[in-house]
Amino acid sequence: MPNNLKNYIPAVLFICVSTATSAQEVTVSSRTPRFVSEKGYWVIRSNVKQPKEAVVYFYNLQHELVYEEEVKNARLNINRIKVKMRLKKALEQAIAVHEREGTTSKDDKILASVFRKK
Repeated sequence: MPNNLKNYIPAVLFICVSTATSAQEVTVSSRTPRFVSEKGYWVIRSNVKQPKEAVVYFYNLQHELVYEEEVKNARLNINRIKVKMRLKKALEQAIAVHEREGTTSKDDKILASVFRKK
């Protein structure tokens, strides 16, 4: 093998590898989790000293309070997907009622009906 060719092989390999790695496209998933509603959001206010009591507030995308409900004798574990999905369902029901009636309601037991054991 000629001496000049030995000098070119590492350079050619470096160019091929760097071109192959730069050609790969990095894709970031922008998929929204299924428990996130497109109609609004919810906020839970609770107290460490009373973990089985909370107040859940539901807001539409214009940041208007559309519904609130007090939860007693139940702990809402928001780390569980099932709880988030039920909160989403209650949110969408509350927003539908708000759009139909045009008023902010309180304690209509929407959460109680969504979380009722079947």
